[in-house]
Amino acid sequence: MMSNPRLDALFHQAAENPENAPAFLKQLLLSEIYCLGLAQANGRIQLCMLQAELGSRPSHFFVI
Repeated sequence: MMSNPRLDALFHQAAENPENAPAFLKQLLLSEIYCLGLAQANGRIQLCMLQAELGSRPSHFFVI
């Protein structure tokens, strides 16, 4: 469950109707997004790759 009610509503609207995807993506970019990873000495970030059932990769981004 997302803690951003506006983003949550837009997510469900976009899931039901792809025409709502731009509004969802715009709000997503305005939200605080966290990811699992390691900061490297050169300033880059190495994302942690997660493994799920059947070899698929789950999202490693979290909206708080």
